[in-house]
Parts: sequence; structure tokens; C-alpha cells
Amino acid sequence: MVELFKEFRGRGERVGSLEAAGKVVETWYDRNLNAHYALAVIENKDAESMLSQKIDEADRQISFALYEASTTPWPVRQWGAYLRAAQAIPRRNELTAQLTALSPSATEGRVPQQRSMVLRQAGSSAARVGMEIHIANDWEGLVKKELVRALAGYGVRLVPAFAANFQLTGTVVVDTRVDDLGFPWYLVSCQIKAKTAEGYSLEVPPARVGRKLMAGLEAEREARRELGIMLADRILEQVAGGTR
Repeated sequence: MVELFKEFRGRGERVGSLEAAGKVVETWYDRNLNAHYALAVIENKDAESMLSQKIDEADRQISFALYEASTTPWPVRQWGAYLRAAQAIPRRNELTAQLTALSPSATEGRVPQQRSMVLRQAGSSAARVGMEIHIANDWEGLVKKELVRALAGYGVRLVPAFAANFQLTGTVVVDTRVDDLGFPWYLVSCQIKAKTAEGYSLEVPPARVGRKLMAGLEAEREARRELGIMLADRILEQVAGGTR
């Protein structure tokens, strides 16, 4: 028998793979963490089958992403496909390790995916991505500077408009709020619209950062810098998720 453990956030939420694959024998609630937990048991052969199916599914996802990366002529799409493959590899290899521990013979012929190689390919693709960025109401250019710095860490370059194949535009919005204790807060937010040279767009979720007003101008600068980093994370998530 194999024990499976899962955390879930709502009391009425299904336990998912545990319920489907085995028998839930215990559930409990941690008030300090506001989290529910479940423990299930599953027969070895059923666990082996479940893990094998999950590995096969992960392999299909990785293979499809790598195929897309090798066939698309568009730099942003290629970069995103490599990022998508790289994100899936750790989970795939973790599942393979679990299956090996359960049944060594079941993983014969399953070669571990090399994430480092895929990340190098992602870096080469990112070097072909040229950004053009326009952010309005960007005091001291702080949001743009941090956004550029963060994306440059992945190899993406800031280029003149005529050479760009990835256009990012947005407006920084400043607002104030008073919290439940009566303290005023400075809120800075921005939503980026991203378009690629071939006309595809990315739906980048908005980002917002808050600081207490009494903290002064340096706190405002810090909030704007943090906003730029947060926007970069949002953009990377969408690039890896795929353009449409």
C-alpha cells in the first residue's frame, strides 16, 4: 500500500487525484494555516499505473512544446515554448523518481529530461526577442527600468522601435486607500498590453503594489521598482503560457 498526502484549501473541495486513485482515510484542518489536509491509501499497482499515466502526459506536453519551439519562425513563441517545456520537466522527473522508488522496472527506458539544455535553448531564443516598451506616467522611469532589468536577465533585449518584435505598453496608475485601521496607503498599479510582431497578443494580468503614505518618497520609489519586477513575472507567465 502507498500513502498519498494532499493539501486543499476548501472543506468542500474534492481531493482530486487522491479520491480518484485511492481511499481517503483521514482528513483534518489546521486552523493556524487555514488549510485542509487529506491522507489516502492506494494499492501499489494502482499507484504505478497512475504515476505512469502522469509521466506519459508530462512527456506529451514537453514533446509538444519542444516541437512548437523547433518549428515556429516567431521568436516570442519559440521562447515561450522552450520556457513551457522547462517548467514541465521538474515535475516530470519528480514523478519518474517516485515511480522508480515504487517499482524500479517500471521506469526502464524512461530517460530523465535535461532541463538545463532546454533552458539554454530558451536563452538563445530570448536573445532573438527585441522589446519596445512604452509606459506612461512612469515617474523617473522606475517601472520600466526594473521591467527591462528583469527581462534582460532572461536574455531579452531593449531595441529601437523599428527592430522590435515584442511591444509592451501600459500606464502606471496611482491611487490612495485607507485601511481598516485608518492608515492611508499609496497604491501603484499597471496593466501591460503585449503584442508580438506577427500580431499575437498576451493577456497580462494587472499588477499592484502598496506602501504606507507616511513612509515618504523612497517608499514610492520602492513600490514602483517592485511593480516593474512583478510585471516582468506576469509577462513571463503569459509568454510561457502561449500567445493567442
